[in-house]
This record gives sequence, C-alpha cells and structure tokens, in this order.
Amino acid sequence: MFGRITKFQGDPARLDEMVGRIPDIRAGVNQIAGGVANWAMWNDDGSGVAIAVYEDEAAAIAAGPQIQAIWGGLADLLTAPPEVTSYSHAEKTRD
Repeated sequence: MFGRITKFQGDPARLDEMVGRIPDIRAGVNQIAGGVANWAMWNDDGSGVAIAVYEDEAAAIAAGPQIQAIWGGLADLLTAPPEVTSYSHAEKTRD
C-alpha cells in the first residue's frame, strides 16, 4: 500500500462551512479507484491533515486529477496551499 498525508490550514472562522462540504468530499473520494482509506482531521484553529491510503503508488498517481478537484473545491476555505507528503509503504495496524 501507498499513503499520503496532506497538511492544510483552513480559515478557523469558516470551519462550519468546511464541515458542511464533507458529504461532497466523501462522494468524490468514494469514486477514486484504488483508494483503501481516507480520513480528515482538524483542530479549532483550522490546522488539519487529510490521510489517504491507496492500493499502490500507481493508484495514488492516477487519483491526482480527482484529488486536485476536491482540494480545488475547498480552496476558498484555506489560508495556504496544502502540503503533501507521500509514503511508499503503508500497513494497517489495527484490525
């Protein structure tokens, strides 16, 4: 498996708007082929991370346009561009 963690900084005054978009985000993420797991976590100050696990690096690369579209739909709520870190190995550690 292959993983990505994307750090983001949202506008803390608009977190309710971000949360309100989660159904649309979920719909987009669920359409990504080769996706295994996704989580979004954030703090009240707007700092957060999005965690994505894919079957392999090829699936992660192929998901690029869909991921860009999802982040593009959140751009007005972010105070800085997201920062992506990729991991060439991912292993589930909880059953």
